[in-house]
Amino acid sequence: MALPDLLQPTGRADVGVFGGSGFYSLMEGPVEVVTVQTPYGAPSDDLMLGRMGDLRVAFLPRHGHGHRIPPHAINYRANVWAMAQLGVTRLIAPTAAGSLQPRIKPGDFVVHLEHGVGIYRGIETIFVGQSTIFSLTDDQATGEAYCLAHHVTIDGVKRRLMVASLRYLDTFVKRGGAWLFAERKLYVDWLEKRTLS
Repeated sequence: MALPDLLQPTGRADVGVFGGSGFYSLMEGPVEVVTVQTPYGAPSDDLMLGRMGDLRVAFLPRHGHGHRIPPHAINYRANVWAMAQLGVTRLIAPTAAGSLQPRIKPGDFVVHLEHGVGIYRGIETIFVGQSTIFSLTDDQATGEAYCLAHHVTIDGVKRRLMVASLRYLDTFVKRGGAWLFAERKLYVDWLEKRTLS
């Protein structure tokens, strides 16, 4: 699917990294500071462009320098749009957190995926609170990913919302040092549809 006309990637970076609390810079050596405006307003801060080995990298502290933006106020859409506008095709958003869930034990590896946003031709999908919990044993791993998917379609003046609670049960195998999907099952726990004004 082609990107919207508003989004014209400049090809200046291949990989994007969102910094978290206390993670306000990434690259050593020369960096270019870039200000990007998006249809969703300004991203959390200026982006820094530089190189890490052979990779062209864009870095953005998602809370802004000095942690001036609390988590609930981060403009995720603008942040993702800004990265895409620079040509980024892969995003990394490291974070450190504990858990109050008894099933997540010390040593478990948890991957939290930021709000995935897709915007194409009058259709907007946002995956809110997507997380994956992994259990690793030698060369096998299992994971459970879950999220709420908010899907809005616009047909003329009519807007429709569909909200779904999704879970993926994944099995992975390790081959030659890389983790590969062996199987993925999708479960829809519940689905709600409504017309918006």
